[in-house]
Amino acid sequence: MPLIVPVFPGEPLYEERVRLEGRDYIFRFDWNNREQRFYMGIKNQDGESLIAGLKVLANWGLLTRHHFNPDLPPGELIPIDLEQGGTPPTFNDFGTRVRLFYYASDEDLSEFAP
Repeated sequence: MPLIVPVFPGEPLYEERVRLEGRDYIFRFDWNNREQRFYMGIKNQDGESLIAGLKVLANWGLLTRHHFNPDLPPGELIPIDLEQGGTPPTFNDFGTRVRLFYYASDEDLSEFAP
């Protein structure tokens, strides 16, 4: 069963510590007003950047193309549009209409294969 990663609607820039598969990560969420999109970065527990500039798209694995990096979470982060529209999260509905789920490395992701 996937873990729901809490995100905070209406917050333009914030960081939060998340524990995934026994390791702590710092997630950074940043609203880009010009593009009307959220971007995400991941840091290790010491605050060192592991990846930055991930555009948050609904129903698309954020780490799919980055599994070569063993420092990143071993599973998959997927922002899922609960209304099935598939549109990217907006400033006020990331965390409500679009929720961020973490699927552990041993969970089946076949329905989300790009």
